[in-house]
Amino acid sequence: MHLLLIAPRCPPNQRTIPLGLAYISSYLKKAGKSVDCLDLNHSEEPVAQILQSCFRKKRYSIICCGGLSIYYHQIKELVELSRKYCPGAKIVLGGALVSCEPELMLDSLRPDYIVIGEGEQTILDLIDHLENKQPVETVKGLAFRNSHGKCMLSLPRPRLTDLDALPIPDYEAFGYEQYLDNMHPSDIEFYDIFDHPRVHSIVGSRDCPFRCTFCYHVLGGKYTQRSIKSIMDELEYVVKKYRINVISFYDQLFAKDPERVLELCSKIKPFLNSLPWDCRWFVAGLRVPDISDHLIKAMIDAGCFMISFGLESYSIDILKSYKKRTTPEQIERAVRTTFNNRISLWANFVFFDIAETKHTAQITLDYWIKNSQIGLELTHLRPFPGTAIYKHCLAKGTIKDKLKFVADASQQCFNTSDQLTEEEFNEVRHRIAEAWALHRKYAVPESLQRSSDGTICFTIECPHCKSSIKYSNYLYIWPGMKIYCRRCRKTFFMISTRRKLISLSLLCIIAKIVPGRLWQYWNGLTREYLRKTFDYDDDKIEILSDE
Repeated sequence: MHLLLIAPRCPPNQRTIPLGLAYISSYLKKAGKSVDCLDLNHSEEPVAQILQSCFRKKRYSIICCGGLSIYYHQIKELVELSRKYCPGAKIVLGGALVSCEPELMLDSLRPDYIVIGEGEQTILDLIDHLENKQPVETVKGLAFRNSHGKCMLSLPRPRLTDLDALPIPDYEAFGYEQYLDNMHPSDIEFYDIFDHPRVHSIVGSRDCPFRCTFCYHVLGGKYTQRSIKSIMDELEYVVKKYRINVISFYDQLFAKDPERVLELCSKIKPFLNSLPWDCRWFVAGLRVPDISDHLIKAMIDAGCFMISFGLESYSIDILKSYKKRTTPEQIERAVRTTFNNRISLWANFVFFDIAETKHTAQITLDYWIKNSQIGLELTHLRPFPGTAIYKHCLAKGTIKDKLKFVADASQQCFNTSDQLTEEEFNEVRHRIAEAWALHRKYAVPESLQRSSDGTICFTIECPHCKSSIKYSNYLYIWPGMKIYCRRCRKTFFMISTRRKLISLSLLCIIAKIVPGRLWQYWNGLTREYLRKTFDYDDDKIEILSDE
């Protein structure tokens, strides 16, 4: 029985190795199964053409795919084309998109089976049952329709308790070298630490023990961690094999306590120092109450250049509504400690919780304005499918059509507050958009030119530390692009001298008229739109230059 794993095509700035599928591939291969992998991000040919060519060469018994809800349309296309070009194959879907609404996705996407939660053991169990012609009803963690068309949910599958037992993800099968060779500093914000980033994303844990209302726990909420030894074993292999220079720990929650982070620091520092090239690391998923001067200094000493932790709001009422289990005082201490130690911070304030009022929103906005030089982001609440807020919006009637919302509307900004009228909601949006335009640090490129390979290089002075730094190998740039200073690690935004005043004035005018469009623009929700609008042809480059 031959199995094909397909990674759906993503927008250019979201293309990273599909870790979930890479784990499944290595797990099944270790069990002796016949597995092929197809990553659609390595070709610009039409998806239909790629799949048709693939299925001409080989017929598959099972085709697997999956992902987040933002990839609904890509996954739907894959299912339809697989049905067309490989009839008879069983189609299995996994990931947050289908786990949160299995019956809805069975009706809409029409796979044969849906894997709910962790996929490794469930898919292996399913393959064994299909090979042996056994009833799949006994496979735990599965959703499917029986012969009468009824949606069936099997018993939940117990979570994996020993993540160290999992093999290293099958990076080679998904063309990891090609991913790394095609990375640019302009792909994702923190990639700009190097002109030629080679970023390895690694997961040191699964799920999160906390219950914030805006998070969906696709794995059920049971928190499991890899040992630091397991993490280092993977890094020893991957970093040296692929000459990685940025390690990204991309967990929902990397650590419940500072001791785990300190243990990582003690192991990763000598490893990075042994490399003949510069390699740094970034960690997501730290808790505000755990941030201390001692912890931050230890992380910096071990090569960490950026951290991420959840802020969400500076209003105690909203923090309680979000079930954050943090306080404004803890946020202030964590932000100040991070800022004073000159390490980059990636964190958001998220507006329009169900309890948000004009007063609570203003508390957060006032704090952001006073601390705008730190580089904190402003964004709006997104009721992702499966979250408590998503369920609240369904019950309230804010979300009227579940399928339409999942497919098209989950990224849009709309009033999710029970306290704000539409007029008040728009007023708050205006304030946020206006503050975002006016209370940030801007800088004008000292020079800007395109290299022979089509990439862009520019020199710009950091408005914080006054260092003049050259950035190269940018695939594209745009007005208002966020930049991290490589010297002081603070953030600022690129803008043109000749158009600085008119640009800022225009932003404020737009904020009053079409705040939704401005919100999407400045929060990067439509990066592909920006790329098409401000691509790097000669005329557009002149917009940003002083010539």
